[in-house]
Amino acid sequence: MEADIIAKELESPFSVLTSDRFSLSALRLLVCDGGCGRGISFSKACAQVDYIYHSTPAGRAKPQIHAFTEIFPTGSAVLMEFIVSRTRTDPALNTLLSFIPQIEEASARLQSDTEEGASGKSETEWSARLAVHLFTPLSQSHDYILDKQSARKTAKCPCSCNRMLNYGDALIGNPKTWCGRFDILIGRDISPDVGATVLNAELVDEMPSDEESLAEDFSQIEVKSDELQKYLSQLISETVVFSFYQKKQFPSLSLVPSIGKHRANFNQTSHKALLGEGDSAGA
Repeated sequence: MEADIIAKELESPFSVLTSDRFSLSALRLLVCDGGCGRGISFSKACAQVDYIYHSTPAGRAKPQIHAFTEIFPTGSAVLMEFIVSRTRTDPALNTLLSFIPQIEEASARLQSDTEEGASGKSETEWSARLAVHLFTPLSQSHDYILDKQSARKTAKCPCSCNRMLNYGDALIGNPKTWCGRFDILIGRDISPDVGATVLNAELVDEMPSDEESLAEDFSQIEVKSDELQKYLSQLISETVVFSFYQKKQFPSLSLVPSIGKHRANFNQTSHKALLGEGDSAGA
């Protein structure tokens, strides 16, 4: 049965999420220019952060880390219940399960259709592919907007699906502090759930396509640290501002996701995802 097959496919990824190899670490904001009295765009923001440390039994300082399952206990419990008993009453789980059989098609849609590859495609085009074939299928609202101020806009998705694209106002922030536009806002136009930015980062190595273990696949993905480092202030400023916006709209929220996705290879899963909690952020 299809449910049994999907449950088996989820066992390995779920075990990875329970380990500390792919975990979340809290970041402490040390200094930033978000309150200097003038407006600064996300792309020009400056923010310095550091990990929150704890002492090991040996007396060494070590960053605090938390497994995904520790940060998201409800989602983890729902997923484990499906793996064990095939129970699928949660709407978010049903959205995920509906997407899994489409993963190969979605991966193909995210690839370049020509020999130009990633370097020949505009940021707007990559954003469109991501919104239509990755973020929207994984969103419960199935709504999104692309930044209407983007350059080289097209009316339809650049892949062969030719779906009509949705553009809107992706501006967020305060003109007296940090402000700017996300490439993609996922969720309803009047109240987006997730903000996403496409980064032009570079992979160190291509990952072999015939790896058997998902955990081994993940361990071989590496992004040049200096490539992502230059975007860190932008990602932090976007995350902090977006988390303030969401907390104002929904005070009960605790974690607000903001995604930075590099476009070097859309078939890989390596990315930066920051989670904002009020006036703090974690990576």
